[in-house]
Amino acid sequence: MQKHARYLKNYYSSSSYKIIYKLRFILADFLLVACYIPSRTLNLALFFALGGISFLVSSLANDEKKGLGISGIIIFGFFSLDIIRKISDKVDWLKNFTIFTLYKPSEFVNGKGDLTQDCVILFAIGLVAFIVSILAFRKRDLPL
Repeated sequence: MQKHARYLKNYYSSSSYKIIYKLRFILADFLLVACYIPSRTLNLALFFALGGISFLVSSLANDEKKGLGISGIIIFGFFSLDIIRKISDKVDWLKNFTIFTLYKPSEFVNGKGDLTQDCVILFAIGLVAFIVSILAFRKRDLPL
């Protein structure tokens, strides 16, 4: 028993074990960053686009309740159309009417999806929506 304990003590104190131990954490950190950041970028792009659309609707609406209601209906409608499209192949044409078609995390995880194109399109939708909403809000006559 003591011979085994001495062997383990020598093994764990050896320089090769220390290098392997450190490399394991470096590799784990690299994989975490390589997988975590791009998937979070896709999430950020989706929320930026949805936020831009909601901001556009709320800047065009005269009432706060109306703006929240319409933007909620639009986002829920996008999501519902995407769910209906995934259920049946007969209504695959609905993918042209929802923003959630660009959000494909399962394809990204499997290595099949094009993350860059989807993120650029989602960020562009959000940016255009924010710019249009700012321009529309500047020209608006506010009912006070």
